[in-house]
Parts: sequence; structure tokens; C-alpha cells
Amino acid sequence: MLERAVLVPDGAPTINAAINAAGHDGVVLVRPGLYSESVRVTRDLTLCGLGPLGSVVVQPPGCPPPVINRGNAQLASMCRR
Repeated sequence: MLERAVLVPDGAPTINAAINAAGHDGVVLVRPGLYSESVRVTRDLTLCGLGPLGSVVVQPPGCPPPVINRGNAQLASMCRR
């Protein structure tokens, strides 16, 4: 499963770009950092932050919620603000 994982920001510049590249049942791994984007999960996939808990922060600009889960998505080791 990890051989088809997309790594942010190495393999894709944003979390959303990685989600799009990963496809259905894909895996997105996110390196520690602050990601200023509104993340949309619209298909089954695993979205996992790397590093200690709280080292991956998703903080969307404006008012939208940072992560919208649809389908059977799994979210791990990421902080939403």
C-alpha cells in the first residue's frame, strides 16, 4: 500500500493535489508543517500526518472547515485548526 503513497510536499505541493493524485483507496502522507488550505476528502483514502502528534497542522484560510470527510476516509496524526 505504501508503494503507491503520495508524499506532501515531495510528490505533490499541497494536500489537495496529493489527494487528487492518490485516487480511490490511495494513501497520502503529509510531512510536518503548517498547511494553509481547505482540504476536501471526497473518496476513500488514508490521510496521515508524519512526525509527532500536532506537527502537521491544517489551517484553512477564511471560514471553511479544514477537512470535509466523504466516503470512507481515515484521518490520522493531523491537527485541524
